[in-house]
Amino acid sequence: MTPQVGLPERYFGWLISLLLAILGLTQLFSVLGENQSADEAVHLSAGYSYLKTGDFRINPEHPPLGKYINALPLLLLNPHLPTEDPSWADADEYLFGRAFLYKNTESADKLLLYGRIPTILMTLCLALAIGLWTRRHFNAATALFAVLLFSFDPTVITHGRYVTSDIIVSLLIFLSITAWFRYLREPARGSLIRAGVLLGLTLCSKASGVILLPMFAVLYLVAWWKKDLPAPSWKQLTLALGTCCVLGFLVIYAAYRFETSSVLADKALAKRFAMTSDELKADIHVSSLLRRLIDPATTLGKVTHIAARYIPIPAHSFLHGIYWQADRNKQGRDYYLLGQHSEKGRWYYFSVAFGVKTPVAVVLLLTICVVLVFWKFFSSLGNGLPALLRGIPLKWYALVIPMAVYLAATLASNVNIGIRHLLPIYPFLYILLSASFLTVDFGGSRKIRLAGALIIGAFTVAESAAAYPYYLPFFNVLAGGSAQGPRYLIDSNVDWGQDLKRLKTYTDSHGAKDLCLSYFGNVDPTYYGIVSRPLTEQAKSDTCDIAISVNALYSVETDNSWLHNKTPDARIGYSIYYYDRNKLK
Repeated sequence: MTPQVGLPERYFGWLISLLLAILGLTQLFSVLGENQSADEAVHLSAGYSYLKTGDFRINPEHPPLGKYINALPLLLLNPHLPTEDPSWADADEYLFGRAFLYKNTESADKLLLYGRIPTILMTLCLALAIGLWTRRHFNAATALFAVLLFSFDPTVITHGRYVTSDIIVSLLIFLSITAWFRYLREPARGSLIRAGVLLGLTLCSKASGVILLPMFAVLYLVAWWKKDLPAPSWKQLTLALGTCCVLGFLVIYAAYRFETSSVLADKALAKRFAMTSDELKADIHVSSLLRRLIDPATTLGKVTHIAARYIPIPAHSFLHGIYWQADRNKQGRDYYLLGQHSEKGRWYYFSVAFGVKTPVAVVLLLTICVVLVFWKFFSSLGNGLPALLRGIPLKWYALVIPMAVYLAATLASNVNIGIRHLLPIYPFLYILLSASFLTVDFGGSRKIRLAGALIIGAFTVAESAAAYPYYLPFFNVLAGGSAQGPRYLIDSNVDWGQDLKRLKTYTDSHGAKDLCLSYFGNVDPTYYGIVSRPLTEQAKSDTCDIAISVNALYSVETDNSWLHNKTPDARIGYSIYYYDRNKLK
């Protein structure tokens, strides 16, 4: 494998700066027209409450690091923290988020903007990290191509500008893998410490960061098998992973301000522990494992009750979040795929989501690379499979293994609610595609290879730019475009409640007076001056115009199927459908 396409180094800094500037400005200006997406008020108010009080009662199911970072700029504004609101005492995260964002001394839009800027900056850091690592291990042209593909991906643009944990966990997983890769190439104490600290930071950003441990283990075993390690052994692997876990836990403990409390300090768990044997058996929300552990009629249950009452647990909120996430995945959640609702995940959910929500040129590039790599692989089997695999440099495994482990984990997931959960593989994917296309020797002309990359890049840029500013509901042209999105997916792939401000603009410009609204989101429409009444069954024969969120239109909780065959007069941001009453008759 030898580099085929090069680029003078003197252009690298200017070109990557241009790509980062375009990415950041696109994210900023496209998000200005949107109100909060579904969970932003929760994350932002939670982070601000952590900074101000050190109390983790709001949104304990998710670790605090990203929320800390998003809330930091709010310290400049010093908005009011509504701890006097009943939602604080009840730890009702959604009501507390609404009170914080919409009943404050600063406007909701200003608070959101300050909270979103750190996410945009983290997206730029991830793009830069992709470029620098790829240039170091491949070349400048490959690095720029990878950064271009990443920067113009609508999913990256979308979720790299919201107050959520998706982009920070993607950044930290990538940095953790590159640190572990460096340790495998040059086993040194400093590299191991860096990997352990980054593991802890990743776990402090999202519970799914635990996926790093099997990634680390598999990469180590591959390096051992390839004989790339100077003195590999099971003892060395155990010691390295153990060191990372200890360092990681210390980082987590510090992030939770060295919080230590008993299990029963958590109201939800205390309620479970107070249940009788019969109540535990009757409650379908109590897992069989938890039932066995806390059943007061058993010896194990009695011991567990004593431990829960008297043994202090460090970083208790983190462990509770891990339990909550595992329980949520076990129970499943209603999701929508190809026009059908289900509560159990489908193994092909993310394949469909990627296929319809990724620019066509990138899907084509992936297809080309898969074909060429398989052709190259099978044509090189002359010396046997083990020899061929051992001959592949470790840097390629550092790209493939994290993707493979992460994708394997998604197959078992029952929470299929958005392509955003695939974001952690995007850095590895785009480096892999770029490096495969531009550096693997498939034969052929260097000029043809470069021309192909330029064409693919140009079409990716064009399709992404054409979606501006509606990046959340983006679907590629082969899927029929954004207007056809609900044929395939809904949820955070289309509608996250982000378009109330655009609905207000539309109704004002069209002189709409009587409006029936069914809105999916956590915003009171009256905050943006939208006067409406609920969309009920009576609306079928009423005189009002109808505005309905896509998630509400296809919800299983309310029957709005009578609108499914009606063509909306407007698709506002592609997430709210507007129907003129006069045209419905």
